[in-house]
Amino acid sequence: MKARTFLATALLCLACLATRAQVTAEAVMGSCPPFPSQQEIVSYMMRSYTPKASTAAVDKFLRMLESAIDQANSAIEKQAEIQANKDLQNAEKSVQRDLGISIAQAQNMSEAELEALGHKKADNMLKKMGVKKNATQLENEGMSEAEEQQLAESMAQQMTGMSMKEIQALSEMSEKEQMEYAKKKGLAGKMAANAPKAGSSAAGNTKIVIPHKYSEQWYANHRKLEEMESYAVEQPFRKKLAERWVSGGYRGRIEVLEVELARYHTGDPGQEIVYGKMNVVREEFCRESVKEWYPRVMQKLSILKQIMQEDKMADTQTEKAGKLGAAAIATAVRYLETARELVKAPSPGELTDYDYYR
Repeated sequence: MKARTFLATALLCLACLATRAQVTAEAVMGSCPPFPSQQEIVSYMMRSYTPKASTAAVDKFLRMLESAIDQANSAIEKQAEIQANKDLQNAEKSVQRDLGISIAQAQNMSEAELEALGHKKADNMLKKMGVKKNATQLENEGMSEAEEQQLAESMAQQMTGMSMKEIQALSEMSEKEQMEYAKKKGLAGKMAANAPKAGSSAAGNTKIVIPHKYSEQWYANHRKLEEMESYAVEQPFRKKLAERWVSGGYRGRIEVLEVELARYHTGDPGQEIVYGKMNVVREEFCRESVKEWYPRVMQKLSILKQIMQEDKMADTQTEKAGKLGAAAIATAVRYLETARELVKAPSPGELTDYDYYR
């Protein structure tokens, strides 16, 4: 019943990944199949030594996991393509609004034509701001003090709906006085009325949004994960486990059995008995290896789950600015990729004699 419930959930998540334009981190992480048990992994590791080893559980896990990773990456690529098309449309609108031409038309114009068009637009803007010089004159002659004041006054009026005199008065008030003054003069209404002009940009509808401030715990989790995955920490941990094949006496026991095996001819019943004894030794090592390897990978997965929760909050802020928030999804995919490591504990004889003694 539990397996059927997960299968239905996993299929639903995979369907979402395959069909939805907006893939979510929850859908990506939810597509991860149930983890195999430690004993199932031990049996999987024994596949090279005996045909009796059961690998079905791990084979199914890896098959479903790779499918989930492929589906997630495909959905993310599709989502990025949609975002790119959206950005292109916004850019097209921006160029059309600011220059009165399409991007294709702009690409086909010469440098001189683009410069002339830019000057024309700049001249119109300066005229609206009350500046009596055109762009070329400003480049050659600069602006007088009176013209600079006129420009500042015009820009302040357009951006805030307030005069420079009002802005100066506000800057000298306390916060409480500013609130009272703004209410009395109806400045909130003026600023709201002028906000679209001030907020418009080359992107079209870009909003100014304060980025998410990550917590100390988020940074601590990242540092811990980076430390665990660094070569300086990961490699010695793996080597320490692998070396137990020798230091734990497993290789010595195999060598004794190899001497016993040499007494038999090919096909002798005694050979199978010795092979069985060897596999008992190998399975003991696999069980010890997995016992320490498995919890370490589970710790990484737990950290990634915690990181993803705050990444989602950061993505929410990013999306408020009209951009694609991808931090949480990237962490969810990393979660799936890390889950592969569950079945990669050091195997019997992984280190050669040279590796061990150098």
